[in-house]
Formats: sequence, C-alpha cells, structure tokens
Amino acid sequence: MDFQKYNKYKVAPKADRTYKSIVFASKGEMERYQELEIQESLGQIRNLALQPAFELEVEGQLVCKYIADFSYDLPDGKPIIEDFKGVVTAVFRIKKNLFEILYPKLNLVISGKGGTKYGSPRKRRKRKL
Repeated sequence: MDFQKYNKYKVAPKADRTYKSIVFASKGEMERYQELEIQESLGQIRNLALQPAFELEVEGQLVCKYIADFSYDLPDGKPIIEDFKGVVTAVFRIKKNLFEILYPKLNLVISGKGGTKYGSPRKRRKRKL
C-alpha cells in the first residue's frame, strides 16, 4: 500500500472513496455500499438507506446520537442496521451497547474488512506479559 497518497489517518483520498457523488468515510465503506446495492437489485434486501440516525436517550435525557452507515430490511421484513468499522473504538462500544438496550427490535450488524458479523464484534484477547 502506498501511504504517500493517504492522509495521516490512512484514509483513501476523497476521489477514491466517492461513489455516485456520495463521499464515504472509507473506501471499504464505499465498497460495502456497492455490495448492498447489488443485493438490493437482486431482491436479497429492501429499503437500503444511508446514515440512519438514532437518538440515544436515557430517562428522557439525550445522551448522544448514533449514526450508523446503512439500514435495510431482509426479505422477511427483519430490519438491519449496519456499521462498517475498520477499527472498533471505545466510543463505538458504548454507543453500540446503548443502541442495543434502547432499540432491542433492531438488529445491529458490524461489518468490516473481515466480513460481516452479526451482534458484537470479536473481543481482543489480553496479551500476556
């Protein structure tokens, strides 16, 4: 990989992650969107949408907003909320946990370079010192 054309956060240039005039956060997210578009055209999913936003409120107080990357429905009507992650951060883990508590009927899917995973991302193993 030629890092000269990437910025300090190792994100592809804007032109490399733009599709149909939509600028994605990463090239991987853009490629996942293209895959989902194909699945929608084949009838494997329905109602594909970008950047669905959810307010995460606890006891009437807005804690934060969670903006996922994609939402769609499976043919049986099951709603899926998908987030493409290169790196799972601590902030994402907190938002994910709140989302799963506040929206139990929605299925959160974490996708990334390693493929799509339903439910929680794999936990890191602790290093032995």
